[in-house]
Amino acid sequence: MRALILALSIFFMQVNAASALRITDNRGGMVIQFTREYERLIQTGETFEIDGLCASACTLVLQAPANRICITERAVFGFHAAYKNDFFAGKVTDREVTEFIIYKYPIAIQEWINRQGGLTSDVLWLKGPELAQMFRLCIGSLTGIY
Repeated sequence: MRALILALSIFFMQVNAASALRITDNRGGMVIQFTREYERLIQTGETFEIDGLCASACTLVLQAPANRICITERAVFGFHAAYKNDFFAGKVTDREVTEFIIYKYPIAIQEWINRQGGLTSDVLWLKGPELAQMFRLCIGSLTGIY
């Protein structure tokens, strides 16, 4: 009986790993929509493989527990301040939403952003060895593209 329980546990762990969402080219979108969707996926126990570009609101995937995120050598994160469209001024930084986004990131990402001078309209790119120091590398191939 104990062997059966162990075998089933291993099977379900493999099923979970096989159903991970793979992010390959996501340029972001509306912060509130990404926040809600990632929170929903995190609640279901989803795991995430970053295998390419994850920029703007896509970076809110980083609110997932670190043990449920892995990166490949192609992973690149792009961070910038949130903005809103003002009828008179055009595109302006939304400080409140920018602070909300930063709050959602893990401490290591917050510290990295601070070392870069904070979030502005310019994109900060996190990739390569610097990124590999923060997250584990993906083992094997996961399925599901997001």
